[in-house]
Amino acid sequence: VQAAILVQSLARGAAQRQDVERQHRAATTIQAHARGMAGREEVIRYCTHIEQTAAATKIQNSYRAHIAVTEMCLAQQAEATVAIQAIARGCQERKSLAQQAEATVASIKDDRAERI
Repeated sequence: VQAAILVQSLARGAAQRQDVERQHRAATTIQAHARGMAGREEVIRYCTHIEQTAAATKIQNSYRAHIAVTEMCLAQQAEATVAIQAIARGCQERKSLAQQAEATVASIKDDRAERI
């Protein structure tokens, strides 16, 4: 009877150790899968972040280029406006001088006509 109890005890102990070892392997496998999944998710988040950063940079560059072109066009328009205004003032001044010259000539003719 004592021998049977000892054999049963040893068998139960061995079965218990095997069960604990099986549970340990199962826990290790679950943890490995969870860490692998977390790592893959981190890579996906990182790649998504890089893609978003690249897209944002492209948008920013396009906007800055648009602003630069707009500013250049406005500067050219300002220069053209100044040139047009200068031409208009020149024409106006020449017309005014021509009118003054005509008035002076007319005045001189009137003075001569009165003297005669």
